[in-house]
Amino acid sequence: MDKLATQLRKDAEAITSEISPQLDTRIRASLQAVQQERPASPAPVRNETARSPGFWWASSLTGIAAAVVLIVVVNTNTVDTTDGTLANTAEPALQLPELPRLPLKVEAAMTTSLLEQELENIQSDLQRAAKAVEEDVDRIIDRGEPDEEATPAP
Repeated sequence: MDKLATQLRKDAEAITSEISPQLDTRIRASLQAVQQERPASPAPVRNETARSPGFWWASSLTGIAAAVVLIVVVNTNTVDTTDGTLANTAEPALQLPELPRLPLKVEAAMTTSLLEQELENIQSDLQRAAKAVEEDVDRIIDRGEPDEEATPAP
């Protein structure tokens, strides 16, 4: 790994880059056009007419309680009869017609063997690719440069 690190350092030192005057002026113009961030403004003053958190909790709990009462009343479906007793008037709201049942014919798909074969092919391709990469890395580390003829083209 030391050979690779030294080779990478040598390659990095050998890199030279130049930018055109047009690009340099565009970069400078972009940097000058950017405004500095302004400090955050102080927190807004609380409005005196705003309600306290307790008010919001109370109103939320009142709404929940009203919803629960409504659900209970609707689900009990009881009314007073003339003699003072409670009668259950639970009737279905809508009668749906009986739909005919269609016969269901199910056959098991026998495609697992094809998928297993494809998986084996992919695994072998990956193993060959990994071996080729290891050989290329070893060649580069040992010689210091890639061997163009030994690397197969895809």
